[in-house]
Amino acid sequence: MSFNASKSMAEQIAQHLAQQIILGQRVANERIQELKIVQQLEVSRGSVREALLLMEKRHLVNILPRRGAT
Repeated sequence: MSFNASKSMAEQIAQHLAQQIILGQRVANERIQELKIVQQLEVSRGSVREALLLMEKRHLVNILPRRGAT
């Protein structure tokens, strides 16, 4: 995955994950584990959390307290 300097890291991560959801690479109601994404994309955990919050605002994921994102 190549990153674009014009967009924030969180926005790029959100766009990458959204593309996976849209293309069906992620199953509906599948748990999105922050640490796996951090290791997979080699980014910070804070950027992944911010990306998930952006995706929640766009109604692509649900975030439940103490349960994570699906």
